[in-house]
Amino acid sequence: MRQSNSNPSSLKRFVQSSILRLFLIPITGVVSLSTAHLITKFYGVNGYGQIAVIISLSSFLSIAELGLGASVVNHAANASSIQSEFSSVFHRSFKLIFLASSGLILIIIVLSQSNLLARVLNLSKSGISTPALTTALLILVIGIPCRLGYYLLMASGRNLLVIVLQTMPALILLSVTFVGGEFHYSISTLVMLSTLGISVANFLSLLLARNIIPLKIKDNLRKTKLRTSALPYFLTTTFTIIPLRVTPIFLNWSSTLREVSLFAAISSFYQPASSVIQAASPSLWAEFARKRESNENSKHFLRQALILSSILGVLGAIALFTLGPIMTRQFINPHLVGSVKLYLVFSVLLMMGGLTYPIGIFLTSPEGLRFQAVCTGLVATFFVIIFFSLGSRYGALGAATSFLLATVLFQFVPFLTRVVKILNLP
Repeated sequence: MRQSNSNPSSLKRFVQSSILRLFLIPITGVVSLSTAHLITKFYGVNGYGQIAVIISLSSFLSIAELGLGASVVNHAANASSIQSEFSSVFHRSFKLIFLASSGLILIIIVLSQSNLLARVLNLSKSGISTPALTTALLILVIGIPCRLGYYLLMASGRNLLVIVLQTMPALILLSVTFVGGEFHYSISTLVMLSTLGISVANFLSLLLARNIIPLKIKDNLRKTKLRTSALPYFLTTTFTIIPLRVTPIFLNWSSTLREVSLFAAISSFYQPASSVIQAASPSLWAEFARKRESNENSKHFLRQALILSSILGVLGAIALFTLGPIMTRQFINPHLVGSVKLYLVFSVLLMMGGLTYPIGIFLTSPEGLRFQAVCTGLVATFFVIIFFSLGSRYGALGAATSFLLATVLFQFVPFLTRVVKILNLP
């Protein structure tokens, strides 16, 4: 699908994305902190942990995307691709994700009818009803096919719109929590509505994308291979989800709900800071893909992106380490202030992210995605092996340390080694 030459430069989009995310951080930060404060106020520390377990499932269940977002973005970046062919890729991807989501819905219903859903999540003694859990997960899964809207917007250079849409789930969850607390809704009701914002944002992303990017309805033209990019991206996404996003579920099994809440509280600072880098990085994806298709040299641009991203990572790490404990004590709950070591681990992770995010976006060719799949697979495997030793013994600190060790050994070092060779550095 041909791109207009009048689009802003990719580096400009990178900077614009970072600036917008920096502007939105105070807003999203206040929203996240307010939500955490209200949940702990109305439903207690354990209630906050229970909501964290449910929200963590949103990332895990997104594996139903099957990695097809990579095919959409990479195909859109191909200058030789005609519009009808791109439409075919999109519609086939949507159908496959719809089928995968349908399979998840059947699994959720079977687990619910068998009274196994709460047991699988270790929430059978939490007071949350099975219908509430089932409804929350069904709301979540129904919106998964619409996540392709984010990739369409990304491919068309509408990264700023993507960033704005990504703030919606937090705003809706805050509204639900406030109303639930004021009207004394049960924890089951809050859980049932906790995933509503995610699906609403997904639906809006697809609606906006379809209005911006014209797509033909018929897709019976040439069948372009999807698995070249989709399979390794699916594996990479799945393996990436396990260490950080699914940790609340693991902690709920190996430790206590307080440790779940502690991990979630610090993550509420880590994720907005990390999102500054992540928001800027996807704006590079389509640009790197276009340069590959046109055989342009992207080394200079990668070097610039690494410098900017590294600066953002260091600044975010300093802010997290110095302000995190104070903000947790003042705005969430004094009982959820973690140790200095815990904030230090998250800060180091943030600094490493500043270096690895642009490299990960650069390595989005089929070969690069296969390399990432191997690295993230090793990270997830090593994390799981050492988590159930450190996590059960040290709780949130053990979980974060497990992730740090796995990331350093199997992602940070291999990524840096790869980029040194690419840039021909001494």
